Amino acid sequence: MSLETFASPEAEVLNVQGVILFEQPETDHESGRTLQEIHNMGIASVTSARVGKAYLFRGFSASEIATIQDELLHRPVHTEVHVPGDIKQPFICTAFKPAMTNPELASLEFAITDLLGISMAGKSIGTAKIVKLEGNVTAAELARIDKDMTNETVQMSLKHVPLELGVHQVKENDLVERIPITGMPTDEAMELCQKRRLFLKRPEVERIQEYFRARGSDPTDVELETIAQTWSEHCCHKTFKAKVKINGVEKDPFFTRIKDVTRKLNHPRVYSCFEDNAGVVIFDEETGIAIKFETHNAPSALDPFGGANTGIGGVVRDVMGTGLGGDPIAVQDVLLFGDPTIEDSQVFPGCLHPLKIVKGVVKGIMDYANKMGLANSGGAVFFHPKFGPKPGVLAGCVGTIPLKYAKKEELQSGDHIICIGGKTGKDGIHGATFSSDAQSTETATLDSTSVQIGYPVLQREMALAIKEMRDLGIIHAITDCGAGGTSSAITEMGAKTGATVHLDRLSMKYQGLQPWEKWISEAQERMVFAVDPSRVSEAEAICRKYGLNFDNLGVFGPGDGRLKIFNKDKENPIADMDLAFLLHGNPMTEIQGTYTQPEIQYPAVPTLDAAALRRLLLDVLGDLNVCSREGIVRTYDDCVSGMPMDPHYGGKREDAAVKAIVIRPKPGVDKGFFTTHGLAPEIAEHDPYWAGVTAVLEAYANAIARGADPANIFLVDNFLHPSPDNPEDIGTLDRTVDGICDAARALDLPLVSGKDSLGMTHKDKDTKKVLNKAPPTVVMTALAVLDTLKHVTSSHFQKPGSTIVMLGDVDPRQLAASVGAKLAGVQTNATPTYDLQKQLQIAQSLHVAMKGGSVLSCHNVREGGVFAALAEMSFGNEIGVDVGLSCQEHEMMGHLLNEHAGRYIIELPEGTDPRALFRDVPFTVLGSTTQDKLMRLHLPGLEPQSFGIDELKDANHNKFFDRTFPVDRDTLSHVSTKQEIPPTRHNVSKGGKPRMLIVRGPGTNSDLELAESARIAGAIPRIVNISELTHRDLKEMQIFGGPGGFSFGDDIRSGEILGLALRKRFPDAFSSQSFEENDQTGIGICNYMQVLTAMGVAPYNTLGKQNAYMLPNASGRFECRPVDLLIEQSRCLFLQKLQGRTLRLRVAHGEGRTHAEPDVLASMERDKLVAMRYVDPMGNPTQQRPYNPNGSINAIAGITTPDGRWLIMMPHPERDPRNFTLTWKQIEEVIGLDILLGIVQHYS
Repeated sequence: MSLETFASPEAEVLNVQGVILFEQPETDHESGRTLQEIHNMGIASVTSARVGKAYLFRGFSASEIATIQDELLHRPVHTEVHVPGDIKQPFICTAFKPAMTNPELASLEFAITDLLGISMAGKSIGTAKIVKLEGNVTAAELARIDKDMTNETVQMSLKHVPLELGVHQVKENDLVERIPITGMPTDEAMELCQKRRLFLKRPEVERIQEYFRARGSDPTDVELETIAQTWSEHCCHKTFKAKVKINGVEKDPFFTRIKDVTRKLNHPRVYSCFEDNAGVVIFDEETGIAIKFETHNAPSALDPFGGANTGIGGVVRDVMGTGLGGDPIAVQDVLLFGDPTIEDSQVFPGCLHPLKIVKGVVKGIMDYANKMGLANSGGAVFFHPKFGPKPGVLAGCVGTIPLKYAKKEELQSGDHIICIGGKTGKDGIHGATFSSDAQSTETATLDSTSVQIGYPVLQREMALAIKEMRDLGIIHAITDCGAGGTSSAITEMGAKTGATVHLDRLSMKYQGLQPWEKWISEAQERMVFAVDPSRVSEAEAICRKYGLNFDNLGVFGPGDGRLKIFNKDKENPIADMDLAFLLHGNPMTEIQGTYTQPEIQYPAVPTLDAAALRRLLLDVLGDLNVCSREGIVRTYDDCVSGMPMDPHYGGKREDAAVKAIVIRPKPGVDKGFFTTHGLAPEIAEHDPYWAGVTAVLEAYANAIARGADPANIFLVDNFLHPSPDNPEDIGTLDRTVDGICDAARALDLPLVSGKDSLGMTHKDKDTKKVLNKAPPTVVMTALAVLDTLKHVTSSHFQKPGSTIVMLGDVDPRQLAASVGAKLAGVQTNATPTYDLQKQLQIAQSLHVAMKGGSVLSCHNVREGGVFAALAEMSFGNEIGVDVGLSCQEHEMMGHLLNEHAGRYIIELPEGTDPRALFRDVPFTVLGSTTQDKLMRLHLPGLEPQSFGIDELKDANHNKFFDRTFPVDRDTLSHVSTKQEIPPTRHNVSKGGKPRMLIVRGPGTNSDLELAESARIAGAIPRIVNISELTHRDLKEMQIFGGPGGFSFGDDIRSGEILGLALRKRFPDAFSSQSFEENDQTGIGICNYMQVLTAMGVAPYNTLGKQNAYMLPNASGRFECRPVDLLIEQSRCLFLQKLQGRTLRLRVAHGEGRTHAEPDVLASMERDKLVAMRYVDPMGNPTQQRPYNPNGSINAIAGITTPDGRWLIMMPHPERDPRNFTLTWKQIEEVIGLDILLGIVQHYS
């Protein structure tokens, strides 16, 4: 029996036993944050808040619960155990609603059954979060806290003690209804469709009635729901394909205009566009780059975590479902939020507070991408009050795909329909139709089932299985179960052949769904592919190896182009439709819009004295749309896979933003790519055309500034627009489309993929009055393909004495929508405008200069204007500037703070004549870089203004932002006495190559880069799934390789389940005696440091007894950053040559805080088992963050064993074998490889 969640009025309530765990105060970080959030609500009566986790059991014996508690749940060093009866009021308890996926349960059930040998037959388990409060809390205050902590869309609040467990125990429901739509008046049929949340338009309902009248029978609910899903705005893009009239003049459909840009440019690198799940651009003669962005606005408005989480999961599956299967590499996110500083009373009715949305969305993105092992390679965060009710949440993914697999094959009639991945449930029903409608004040109540929760660990395994099947030639065609679930996937794939589907073969999370619900459910982590009948068993074996469900749902065919769906009755279909009608039968829409060009009102710019100007400039740097995003970005893993060549933040103190992260997908190959973004919602409120142009130009200029070739940049568009149900909104959409098309055409930029989200309107549920419209926004993503990495350019000043030049010019009156104008109270609608041909010339001239080696650094101008660009360039190497503006006094603000997107600040070597480089384009010499840490501004009518770089950095850290997303800043002097690290010599072993066995489990995500690093170091790596691991594998290995990741999701505690699996199945293989007899060594990295300490392998090889622990980071959050490490004099056999050196590696973990009891710690120090420590810039071991990123005791970063045969460490030595190109100085060091070389050379 499988459990989905806790008690609800609809679920059977059963008496249960439970275990509640609270963190010990010294390791409990969440409770302090929770108390602060309660106080931020103005509730000072709460004096303490302790956050705990409840595990509830039904049907288990007391001894079984004790075993589960001791083996899996309780960590004596930092948890204390309670039973439900211990919890007294006041408290808050929340759990997932019935039918919502609880990813934690899959790992828990596996551990209980497979590792502890306890049967789950007739038993159920569940989890909940408990917050135990202290203080004189009133009932009203408790209700406020409960409401704030419970997202009623996906969660429920449990009120009573003892807690009770609700099991989703519903009988099978095979009911199929006939919907009597053919005999109804159309008005009545429309009302019926609205009640079913189908969001069909009147002409569509009339077409449906016509079709089924001709057939001679009413549709079943399965058929009607299938049509509504297929014809939804989300799935078929009705508005973008519609006939268009603007101000009475007929124009091409929006989609036609966009595609025509690419068709006419006919770029030779565009391999496929607008025809598959993702666009594909040629990378080299063998490989393509697949790129896609998706919006997940509506679900993120209801459940920010789940919406963003599944947004990432869905767009990753788009890449996985491109051609015959793409390989995802990295994700991006562009986020548009409402004002997070507003009072509760200012929140729109029926909506979440913007701050709650911000926190949930960021956490959701972090959770999915980090766990799936996909680097976050860039994005943007934008704030505007009109994105309050419904945020803009755009998730992107890039991956590679062999060109020979980049096109789908023709399906053959008789190919089997295979659905793999997770099981199907009620989550996600009506997601496609719901997201196509405007949001209302009752959306959270009516559409709660449209929200899903993701399970990234399962998707990681699915990606590996698809790659294996693709490379074996098993897959004929593949797509993901996105919007519409199996309905959309199977109907699209079977358009020519038809399809015969057996719904009763679909694996279910639980019973109770009607057939139509099973068919359109958008339950996550599922893919559908076609396979020849002769290879079905081969495909099934591969999927089972990775722990995936494998459902053979039927066949494509028999070639009649019909969709036939059966349930248990194999004689009478529950749906039988012509796919031509389903896919192409919706009536063509005709839309009419109006647009009136507003009269330009140029601003009256105030004259500011020196003090007022100084305040304004510092306020600009601290504005929410300009300030540092470091606190968000540090929670994203930007180095997993070893392919990203830069961190999000670089520079001497790792606190200077990098404009774009370059990805090198092939080791040792001088080629790469990166993505950048552009958007201008603030300009769209004044003129959507120039907002569209600005979005294109910003993404383009970002790419040019990083070193991209203007001839190898490609675009992806994503529209966020109010519901197009009136002429004015259609007019702004038309103008936006014209803006991006004109800009793309002028700059020779093919568009290869896109998405439209046209429901950014919030209405009153009763009156339907529009309460809010988001600005008509388009987000443009630029993909830059680099045929060489030699011209990648830093965005940080490189040296003192350089010449600073600005390319491009500006009309200083065009201050509309700029941060400076907003803060200074300047009223104008004069937005930046552009000469696009001149912009192309500027970009081409700049790239020629970069190729010639004349440009040391470059930064395009956008948010915060020239002032912000100069400040950000200074941050990296803390190099000062001395610059001046030659303009009239009343033009000063316009030159300094105008956000015209077509300008570049460049650094030229001292003595370089810019006239020789930029003869045909406008430029201005601004000044020079300086040795001191000052920005000096020479402005008309004012004394020179000086700003310290530390002062500018402080201003750039918005206090509200840093409170919400805390960041540990580097504050120490960087007069370092540590040893400089010379480039590594790749003197690999000349003897036989040792065998490294890399053992992975579900959720392991660094196995491939460890294998690549081992290969470079001279070993022969082999990756084995724990499900296939044998005693022979362990006996024959020479080096055990333990890679990082989130094994089994780290759902119980980090590394615990994988460690238990290894210890239970191979009790003797990890003993010191076995390792010595077989001359074996081992390295455990990050997650495997957690695994091996949990097993007792290190530090003292006391298998089954843990004496060192990896606790949650002292910061209470996931940290991704570079760290300096001192290699200590220890017993480790393969660090001998490195002792005394200081290395720089990267960490990426949430539970990396090394801890041991005082007696164990003293023994470790005495026995020289500490292999490496975190050190500060002076080379001194430290407890101070960020140098010690997790608060490890005694600054311990890695440990060994008494025999020296093990090294376990939190930092990642395997993540830089392909060379980093750090953006603050161009170096090529392979530091971490030294450690792996030491292991290999042990066998020389």
